[in-house]
Amino acid sequence: MKVVNRAVFGLLIICIHFALPPKAVAQSNAFDSARLFISSEVAARDVNKAIALSDSLLDAAQTDLERAKCFMLRATLEDRRGNKELAIKYALDCEKLSKKAGLYEQQLRSAGFLSNLFLNIGLISEARKYLNIVEVNHKKSPDSIIQLLLYQQKAFLALGSKDYELAKEEITKAQQQFELLRHKKKLTPIDESLNYWIAGLAHYNTKNYVAAGLNLKKAKECLRNRQSELKGFIFQAQAAVDIATGRYVKARKELDTALIYLEGSNNFVLRIDIYETLCLYYEAIGDNKNALTYQKLYTTAREQFVQKGNAITNMLINQYNTDLSRKNKRATTLYWISGTLVVLTAAIFCYNLHYRRRQRKLYLDYIQKLNHSTVRLIATQQAANTETDESAEAYEDNKLDEDPEVNDMAAGSPWEDEWEEKQVTDPADESNDEPGEQLLNTLDTLDANNIAAHNQKAPAMSLQMEALILKGLLKLEERKFFLKQEVTLALVASKLKANTRYVSLVINKHKKKDFKNYINELRINYIILQLKNNPEYLDYKIAYLANEAGFPSHSKFATVFKSITGMPPSSFIENIRKDSKR
Repeated sequence: MKVVNRAVFGLLIICIHFALPPKAVAQSNAFDSARLFISSEVAARDVNKAIALSDSLLDAAQTDLERAKCFMLRATLEDRRGNKELAIKYALDCEKLSKKAGLYEQQLRSAGFLSNLFLNIGLISEARKYLNIVEVNHKKSPDSIIQLLLYQQKAFLALGSKDYELAKEEITKAQQQFELLRHKKKLTPIDESLNYWIAGLAHYNTKNYVAAGLNLKKAKECLRNRQSELKGFIFQAQAAVDIATGRYVKARKELDTALIYLEGSNNFVLRIDIYETLCLYYEAIGDNKNALTYQKLYTTAREQFVQKGNAITNMLINQYNTDLSRKNKRATTLYWISGTLVVLTAAIFCYNLHYRRRQRKLYLDYIQKLNHSTVRLIATQQAANTETDESAEAYEDNKLDEDPEVNDMAAGSPWEDEWEEKQVTDPADESNDEPGEQLLNTLDTLDANNIAAHNQKAPAMSLQMEALILKGLLKLEERKFFLKQEVTLALVASKLKANTRYVSLVINKHKKKDFKNYINELRINYIILQLKNNPEYLDYKIAYLANEAGFPSHSKFATVFKSITGMPPSSFIENIRKDSKR
């Protein structure tokens, strides 16, 4: 007798227990009551009808837990019908759903069920894998029914490995766990009958026929008033014990009873075990003809079982290859995504590094340029003062014709007066976001219209006038005239008591830029010097700095700042902070 064959139906019983919680729990609501009714009452009469009802129950399921239970019910029914492929499929569906939904107990039940199924078809490694999942994830508790099922499953695996002593140890633990739970949980007679049946198989295979018979007798007594396919296995095992001890008449009666449970059953394992035992029986009594008949029946059933196992193995391999292909595709996709992210990150890093270095160079270049400009400005002021004095002396000595513009500047001493603040209001400015900019444009336009004719008639500018205008500009720069938002070329010319053409020519010649850029650069340089010399300025907002420099808005200040320095104000300030920490 093949040990695995004799034990496998017990695995079906364990499958049912892994798949279904105890009756008291199952009847706690209408859904579980219906599920229990389908799995027991209906399935006992017509398994196909039970499967149809289980599909309807799945359609009515409202939660992931209910759907997971329906998958396990369907797996149990398919296993009972002998369709191992579908049983495994639905058990795997339950496992995936339970894992995704975080259903701890259902995940363990599906893993235990799969362990039994794989042992049933001889896939020991797969059976051990799923049993290990249960054992690793099971939260051990003295009151755990799953612990009882684990001991029983380990005993079956030991029988399959022909480690009969280990099987005895595990089933002893199972019986102890059963006794611990007897008064705490409502266990079924099948739970206890399984323990005695497994113990009977272990003793039979170690040729301890007395102990085997006693355990099998207890297994029968547990199921005295209950109909179950497990009885067919118990009677078959008892017949094997009777044949081994020479009690052939009793063995024949046990086999006849086992055949009753085989009628209408699709259980390959029960069929194989009974045919094998009948062959042994007829060989023992010398009936070679019947022995040969049942040997052929046994061989045919065994071949069908092997074919079924091969089909399931192929199904698992195909499923594994499909999953592997999907994983490889996902891995490839993740690889390319990861590679792209790495390249992108590296590119961003390199760009940022290059950008910071470029900003740093621009900053250092501009600071150097500003320092040189300061030196040149001092030299220009000294030269302007000297040239003005010399020009004035030459003018008196040669008694040149008086230049009204020169006389005006000499008399007016514009750099001694406070800069006059003027407010020019244009009704259109009330809705403008940059009133200062509008004011500059308006004043420039008005002044240009008013003095255009005068500029066209103005004589060529003398050296004395050029020197005086330059000196006046430098004095105005010292007094920070450019910080006023309303400053215009016409206002500066008026303050210097010179025409706008002369002032513009002096700015173009000595400052190398037009009036607008001249004012903007003075403003930006002023703010930069404040940032470098007054640390508190580093904490001011850009909008405050813009207003401080005479710009009408934050955006205008930022635009001009970048056009002059080559970098935004924030980057420039960051570099100043960096220098200040050294």
